[in-house]
Amino acid sequence: MKQLCTKKKVFNVHVYRPKEERKRLCIVIPGGDKLNQKILQIAVQQGAAVLSYEIEEAAPDDRNQWNRGGCGQAYPEYSWRALAMWGWLASRVIDWLETQTFADMNKVVVTGHSRMGKMALCCGIYDERVAVTVPAGSGCGGMASLRLNGGRLGENIGRAERIGVMLRKDNFYYWLLDSMAEYGTADGLTRYRENELPFDANILGACIAPRGLFLAEGLDDLWINTFGTQTSWMATAEVYRFMNATSKCAIHYREGGHEYNLEDWTVMLDFCRNVLDGTQKQTNYKTMKEDEVKCGYSWEIPVRQKETYNGKE
Repeated sequence: MKQLCTKKKVFNVHVYRPKEERKRLCIVIPGGDKLNQKILQIAVQQGAAVLSYEIEEAAPDDRNQWNRGGCGQAYPEYSWRALAMWGWLASRVIDWLETQTFADMNKVVVTGHSRMGKMALCCGIYDERVAVTVPAGSGCGGMASLRLNGGRLGENIGRAERIGVMLRKDNFYYWLLDSMAEYGTADGLTRYRENELPFDANILGACIAPRGLFLAEGLDDLWINTFGTQTSWMATAEVYRFMNATSKCAIHYREGGHEYNLEDWTVMLDFCRNVLDGTQKQTNYKTMKEDEVKCGYSWEIPVRQKETYNGKE
């Protein structure tokens, strides 16, 4: 375990890696020393280093204590909430990685599950050193569409992570800014205003393009809005298509519910090797096809125009 020091605050990072000092892929994930040992073993055996940190040191995952962690104490004037604080600490782990001889800084991956999937997106958007961002089961506030929210087919019947429900004072208001409450209702069932938002979840993924983006989801996960997540991924992939980088934007669905398991990690590691090392794809994750059937969105990529300068293309 190593210690990071920033603005007179000390944070701990747990390092799992092979002993040999060669450059390697580095995976940053919250969880401290409580990660699944089988998953850690598989990742390390495949040559990766896993860096894990304690979210409580940045912001306690508690509706009454969240601003009493290191981030709230060091920057009391900031308006950020817990998701941004957790993402900020992931970036401080990356700062430390830059001082280490074993880290290949061209192969940094940030990942997390559920609320930590939202955190991974936050870090990946703001920190361009992240080569691959992997939000797993990130749901509402993550990669799930806000417009198509509720159950398998986005029928808008209401789930626990609708905007208004999340921002209730007895729930997860400490994740997001209060201004988001304008687009939700507290009961999560009555007519809501998510459709009036000037953006949707696909914009989060688009902010990461053309760097790697991988979504790991469960078909029976009641928390993630499976249909809305697929729709957001497809709309995000349009941006990757425009940038000639469709191979760097992928999604994988497995059977099962709300967890981040060995199957997810196996496919995620395969995607990272394919994108970062150019190895042949071994698993069945999905990237956008040229003849992809569109559903749930109408946005199309703009037509590329030939530009001329001084009479030359």
